[in-house]
Amino acid sequence: AVKSTQSYGLFVQIANSDLVGMAHISELSKKFVGDVSAIAATGQPVKCVVTKTDTSKNKLWLSLMPEKIEAGSWADGFSDETLVELQKASGMMEQDDAEAQTDEDEDGQQDLGVNLADLDEESSDSESEDSEGVEEEASSDADGVDEEAEESSDSEEENSESESDSDSSSMDSDDDVTDGYQWEGFAETTTTAENQDSDQDSSDESDDNDSSDESEEEGDESQRQAERKKRQRAKRSKELEVRQAEEAALHGAENPTSKDDFEKLLIENPSNSRVWVQYMAFTLSMAEIESARALAERALKSMGLADESERFNVWVALLNLENMYGTKESLMATFKKFRSQADEKKAFAAMLDIVESLAENGDDQQIELAYEIHRANTKRFPMSLKVWERFAKWRLTRSEIDQFKELMQRTLNVLPKRKHIKAATRFALLEFNHGSAERARTMMENVLSQNPRRTDLWGVYVDMEVKHGELERARALFQRIVSLPLKPRQVKMMLKRFIDFERKHGTPDGVQEVIETGRRYVQDKYGA
Repeated sequence: AVKSTQSYGLFVQIANSDLVGMAHISELSKKFVGDVSAIAATGQPVKCVVTKTDTSKNKLWLSLMPEKIEAGSWADGFSDETLVELQKASGMMEQDDAEAQTDEDEDGQQDLGVNLADLDEESSDSESEDSEGVEEEASSDADGVDEEAEESSDSEEENSESESDSDSSSMDSDDDVTDGYQWEGFAETTTTAENQDSDQDSSDESDDNDSSDESEEEGDESQRQAERKKRQRAKRSKELEVRQAEEAALHGAENPTSKDDFEKLLIENPSNSRVWVQYMAFTLSMAEIESARALAERALKSMGLADESERFNVWVALLNLENMYGTKESLMATFKKFRSQADEKKAFAAMLDIVESLAENGDDQQIELAYEIHRANTKRFPMSLKVWERFAKWRLTRSEIDQFKELMQRTLNVLPKRKHIKAATRFALLEFNHGSAERARTMMENVLSQNPRRTDLWGVYVDMEVKHGELERARALFQRIVSLPLKPRQVKMMLKRFIDFERKHGTPDGVQEVIETGRRYVQDKYGA
């Protein structure tokens, strides 16, 4: 009967035994399986075949494929003696039963190619941090369980095991409550595995060290913590290897040339946005626009809410599709859905990237649409300097100088006063990079006239001149800075920057001159 369901497969308990095996999602049906619970529910009897065994680890791999069931009821080399051996192992390791099941979860994902991480580097980094955070929480929980187990009796250990099973079951049920999407369940599985592993370690230690003194118990505790950390590092290393292998297999495979090829890739990588977007492009190459839209909707439904970056990529592809082949109404409707299901500020930025790139080609419709999106963006996020800055850059790149100045004034009127200096500096940099250098210098001089001791602003001014090759102007700025009535630490910092500047862009004589300037400052300041 089915013991539990996960997004990547089923766990089935063998009849008349305590053995539990895993049937991966790819072994449930020849057809694409979007929802595992649709195949079988918890507690439902199912007919399956053992495809692989590992008596050393007390593991079974199962298949619900009819053709495999008809071909034979046992895997090669699997006999009644093997069943007895597995049952004995299961009976001897009752306390490790939940841990073994969790290991099956993870090994099954790794052996059968379940995609545990995004292939994008940014998304990979983000998930790695999440995984490490979960493991740290699991380790912290395990410490508490160890201390508790050392003081408990054998009956309390059995109660602890039953509670652990109950907790694992409750987490399985929680995975389904995700507004129509299924979580990968990876974080919960990791936490459960660490806690159960901690239970077993603490039970063994309590039996061996009942007569030990307090110092020995503290030493054992330190040793267990070191072992747990070692296991965690090994687990992270193994996960990284699996992710790299999956990415290498995806990139190394031949380019798919048919819908069947794409469907096979999606079975192995259901949350990979790159495959979905390539599939959409393939259907568009055959002028199947509606099929491409359907694929995007299917991708968004099949991805879990945890796959935020992958879902974001699909949304961007769908926006591009609507912008190229749909109407303005369909584009704005898609954009509205996108905003409601993703980070709204990032959604605006992605939409602007699309329309601005097309507007650069002189498309009047895209230009008007860009203005419309910019106005909606500033209205939705009026307190965001970056939003106003992007709109100003759009105005400036189109040589709309008067509109740029008007927009800068609007920005200063809307933003709180604490952001005014930063905003004025950002607009000056925009002017320097995309407009007039003289207007930019005038703007910086106005800012510095009101804030003459802000060495950070002077630094921005200097960097601006150096970036555009105006070395003499930058040198003159340094000389102005070190002559200002600044605090000693500020003068020291700017002199150091001045020396670095001369070493990189000047001459040895220039470096020596700056050093002499520093000496004169010390003599004038301290009379030494």
